[in-house]
Amino acid sequence: MNVRVRLTPEETKARIMTVAEELFRRIGYAKTAVADIAAELGMSPANVYRFFPSKGAINNAICQRLCAEGEARVEALAAAPMSATEKLRSAILCMHEYNKALLTSEKRIHEMVAAAMEENWDSIEAHCDRCKDVIARIVAEGVASGEFDPSLDSETCGKAIFGACAGFFHPTLIAQCARKQDKPDPHAMVDFILRALRNSA
Repeated sequence: MNVRVRLTPEETKARIMTVAEELFRRIGYAKTAVADIAAELGMSPANVYRFFPSKGAINNAICQRLCAEGEARVEALAAAPMSATEKLRSAILCMHEYNKALLTSEKRIHEMVAAAMEENWDSIEAHCDRCKDVIARIVAEGVASGEFDPSLDSETCGKAIFGACAGFFHPTLIAQCARKQDKPDPHAMVDFILRALRNSA
């Protein structure tokens, strides 16, 4: 006897996201319709809409999950037993390498995340704010330890550093830079930032 397991709403949402992400990776975000996702799941599009009001909402949830994976890596570095200088260097390079690996090796994921960024989706906005916050916390730690200039405002620095490194974090800019002969060097940018922050007293 074939007993159908009843899933919780959260489990169903997770299944929808998993199948949608597989389709986005296989045929692309733009070419995937909610009807395609529903067909893969063996349910009606109306049932999918019970959990997500649009394809964009599904994408937003997937982006949120991908962003959370990157943030977890950076948070681990921020909590590691290193100097603030080492933490900031590691955090910036980690953000760059994670986004670069995800977005340049997974062309269709790049398409999905780029769409989210262009439309200023909540998941991306919140992700950027959390990244600025991690940078600000590391700067504050460096100020407290005497590594960085004591006159620095950590929140202002968090925003400024994140903005200065946008070319190394933004999916479209990463993709554009990959095609250039004279590629911007994230290591050189980090060196520049750390010199600017250094306590010269």
